[in-house]
Amino acid sequence: MASEPAPNPSASAMPALSFLIALYPGFQLLDAAGPLDLLNFLPQPPYNAPISMKFIAETKEPVSTKLLPGTLPGEREGKYEWLVNEAMGFEKGKGQEVNRGWNQQVVVDATFAEVEREIKAGTAKYDVLFIPGGIGSRVRRRDLGSGKEELAVQPLINFTQAIAPHLGLGIMTVCTGSDILGYTGLLDRRRATTNMSRFSDVSGRHPDVKWEKGARWVKSGTDDAATGADAGGAGGKEIEIWTSAGVSAGMDLTLAFIAEKFGGVDVARDIAKKSEYDWTESKDGEICHFYKEYFGV
Repeated sequence: MASEPAPNPSASAMPALSFLIALYPGFQLLDAAGPLDLLNFLPQPPYNAPISMKFIAETKEPVSTKLLPGTLPGEREGKYEWLVNEAMGFEKGKGQEVNRGWNQQVVVDATFAEVEREIKAGTAKYDVLFIPGGIGSRVRRRDLGSGKEELAVQPLINFTQAIAPHLGLGIMTVCTGSDILGYTGLLDRRRATTNMSRFSDVSGRHPDVKWEKGARWVKSGTDDAATGADAGGAGGKEIEIWTSAGVSAGMDLTLAFIAEKFGGVDVARDIAKKSEYDWTESKDGEICHFYKEYFGV
């Protein structure tokens, strides 16, 4: 049987969106890599979408998917103690030995501070902030000077609050990326979902969010945002917020995003086919059969 021709949408169907991919030590690789590999098809023929992206992080150091003691931001300089054992559920001093021979690192294009400065100076514009999840989303660190503890992703939280009003479109999160976003207040009164294994913890920390358990992905559009001076939680600007459940669910979220923004469902189906990904075409907020079977939703 001859293969079906790929969709060939007009150039007007391919928006020039610019993405910021926010990383932090201990992010879940597939949370970012899965969606990015799907988006990678868009700037190629036959779509030729004029999209662009930057990897951003707290520092310019390559960002590790594993929390490796001694390599984390501020450790070498003696500024921070990262409380990794606690995040992994171990008692202090009784954690498991880390396998340093198995790890991935991603090279960073710019820091949060650099991007915030260029946005506020009006020298750059970005449309979408993408936040993956991972164990790094819940690890804390202690300032060795003041003794103060904070989430290690606090710089990302601060950055997100600062740039949200300037985003052209909105924010996408995968897995516990929505936990990070929850701390910003941007999800308050919004529909959202998160990793099913962490659902109780995350939803308990952010009770003002309209959490949808069992949903593969959720889009909170401008009509779902709060009204008034703080509409959408972005300094008066209503933005879209797309959240997914855990890990591989980010690929379903991304295909739904592609279907809406980049020429229709046939484009998303073609990309899923090329990726040999069994896309179920789950709808916004639809309860996933997988979560019914394994998580009792």
